[in-house]
Amino acid sequence: MDNELLNKEIQDNSIHFIALGSVGCDALEIIYNKGVKAKYSYICYLKRKHLPVDIDFIYFIPPGKIESDELIESFKLPDMNVELVVPDEILALFNEDHRYILLSGVGDYTGTFMTDKLSQFLIENNKDFLVICRIPLSFENIKKPYAEVIRLKFQLMSNFRIFESDMMFKKYGNIKVKDAFEKLDKEFYNIFLEIFPQY
Repeated sequence: MDNELLNKEIQDNSIHFIALGSVGCDALEIIYNKGVKAKYSYICYLKRKHLPVDIDFIYFIPPGKIESDELIESFKLPDMNVELVVPDEILALFNEDHRYILLSGVGDYTGTFMTDKLSQFLIENNKDFLVICRIPLSFENIKKPYAEVIRLKFQLMSNFRIFESDMMFKKYGNIKVKDAFEKLDKEFYNIFLEIFPQY
């Protein structure tokens, strides 16, 4: 699927942005606030109460195991060894004849496995879709191996855009981490505009 085809057919399909996990949600908020006319949904373990009611929230908590900590009595750590079973409620998001745009940060459970499983589902069902996702920063070592699996699997497919978080530090030099994350979130919107410049 090349850019010319995407641009030619854009008026034939409604766009539906779907954020996968917290990184995707941050990007979704920026795109929504830019005024892009579309349907919006986000899949996450925590509802963002400040978001407008027309952005659909789908609750999803990753499978995990309870860990103990001296400061926190217990907390749930996502178990990356447990295969994702996509709930029917999430699959139902793709019932319409829309152009689906998935937004995610790969490396954590929801971003990694939802990107993988939903992309496969969309391919198998001949859906019109685009995935924009980012690779975690170098210091997020625990996430890198899972992110690399997604990169290797999908990087040659034309309807995938995968970008490196580290690029912001290289591009802008001595930049604060907070500012870098803001620019990373905006990069999803920039990539969207490259493909759909009319927005």
